Amino acid sequence: MNTKKENDILEIALSIAESGYAEAYRFLAEAYENDTGNFGPQTLYFLACWAGGAGMSQKALAWIRRRVLSLGFLQNNKLKGTLNGKRKFYRGKQNQLQLSEL
Repeated sequence: MNTKKENDILEIALSIAESGYAEAYRFLAEAYENDTGNFGPQTLYFLACWAGGAGMSQKALAWIRRRVLSLGFLQNNKLKGTLNGKRKFYRGKQNQLQLSEL
């Protein structure tokens, strides 16, 4: 992985983000898809945040899924099910975020 290249591209993307998250997302997603080997986990987090900020919630969740599942140490079946779309979060009593029991 070339961290200098990644940092340079992230700097450009951050300057684009000042004008709009959607534009920054498109720029960074294209750069990532063209050369995935030169990007680390921080790029996936930026992609998730900018996709969410641009109203693309499904894409944001896909980037989070990609990163979390790539870690390889998930042992919690409830969390795995949620990340694979089999379980959903909901607001329960006292407005706490909880997992549904699907």
